[in-house]
Amino acid sequence: MMGSAVVGKRLVAASVAVTAMAMTATCDRREPAPTLEVSRIPSAEPMSAQAEADAFFLRTCAVCHGREGLGNGRAAGGLDVPPRKYADAALQASITDEQIKRTILGGGASVGKDAAMPAHPQLAAQPELLDALVVKVRSFDPSR
Repeated sequence: MMGSAVVGKRLVAASVAVTAMAMTATCDRREPAPTLEVSRIPSAEPMSAQAEADAFFLRTCAVCHGREGLGNGRAAGGLDVPPRKYADAALQASITDEQIKRTILGGGASVGKDAAMPAHPQLAAQPELLDALVVKVRSFDPSR
């Protein structure tokens, strides 16, 4: 009498053998291999500056400022100073686009705000992205 482990191994081996035979039979049909028409492959379009800014905001800023600019991102509760609420019309009216850019580039401490807001000086070399981030911040203004 065979042990259950031996029977199980034989069943697995038999199953593998049957699968291999079926695959071989399918491959032996001498059907032509499928071809891929290169002209049908969509070209990879570069991201627009606004799409890149939206992605940057979600990846970097929304952690504190929230996806909707409400200052309620998942890290906001652990901060000593609450993040700015971009959805506040009074805040939007009180700041210029240049102030937003300076805050993004230099971080909170560079403009007399909380040092927990990190600087992103690398964006100085990407003015289109920086401008698009300002548009993103302004997009939360409920008075627009």
